[in-house]
Amino acid sequence: MKNKPLISFCMATYKRPERLKNTLMSIQKQDFTNFEIIISDNDRNQSGREIVEKLKDNRLLYYNNNNNLGMLKNFNNALSHASGEYIVFITDDDPPNKILLSTVVDLMNRYPGYGAYYGGCEVFVEDQKIIDYYSYKCNKINCLANIPKDKIRIYDNNEFIESFYQNKIFPYFLWSTGIVRKDIILEVGGVPDYGTPYLGDFAYISLVCSHSGCVTINKILGRQTVHGKNFGREEYNQLYLAIAGYYKYIKTIYTMRNQWSSRIAELVSGFLYNWIIAHTNFLIKYFEGNGRKDHVEKILSKILKLKFMIKIIKKDKFKKKINKILYPLKLFKKLIKKTIKTIVIR
Repeated sequence: MKNKPLISFCMATYKRPERLKNTLMSIQKQDFTNFEIIISDNDRNQSGREIVEKLKDNRLLYYNNNNNLGMLKNFNNALSHASGEYIVFITDDDPPNKILLSTVVDLMNRYPGYGAYYGGCEVFVEDQKIIDYYSYKCNKINCLANIPKDKIRIYDNNEFIESFYQNKIFPYFLWSTGIVRKDIILEVGGVPDYGTPYLGDFAYISLVCSHSGCVTINKILGRQTVHGKNFGREEYNQLYLAIAGYYKYIKTIYTMRNQWSSRIAELVSGFLYNWIIAHTNFLIKYFEGNGRKDHVEKILSKILKLKFMIKIIKKDKFKKKINKILYPLKLFKKLIKKTIKTIVIR
């Protein structure tokens, strides 16, 4: 009987054969070799099959879907075929560092008993316009914590929630730079599905790492690639569903675990508030000069009227961020003032 691999990479792909090829080749270079790669392809024409077959690696297992399942179900379909004890969810355009597995497996051996083991990431931006819209200084962004490189930190389940929602672990957390016990992922239902892929990776990290704790190392173990075809721009109509759905989904599971409190509600709300302001700020610049910019503004206005958003807006520290630091655009000041005025009237 064939031995089961320790780790399964679960990858979703759809009509991006060249990016798929590059990411698969980067995984093949891992200096820890006890793994398999599950590729779930939403392209009914099987554009990924030829890539997989040409690589001639029996650790690559290709599954084609007769219909486009959508991104979330595609990832969870890959999970259903995985036989590893630990899982790495990964997209077809985010290549890992070759030391990813050896590093996190070493963490697992040194600090047994936790549910997840993670490292940091870098973000590589291919599109100059996006660099300009986000006001990045360069096309490669280091997302390590402001602590010594290679420093290891241990979080129990509740400590992780506090630290994650205040961005104290990493300034940006990439889900493909670590391993998670498969039984935990199955318990939370796989990749969270509240009707949109928006924020699904953050919801996933939040839920699995707060189950049995997490060990992190301040070392770059993978890359997120930002390019012209990333999810999240043309799908802006899903933003309201994303913010409302994320909050409800996290609240439901945390409540079942007795991890939800007024303190956690505030942290989750603040996290979502900062994310939606940053993302809509980007979208408004991205859609400058066409009617979609106005539509984005209307969606943001609707989001800011959610009850948990209103509570955050009333907090002085968040109003100060709007006015002084993060988002000086007149639009946001206007929306915030309008929302606060509505609260007072009510």
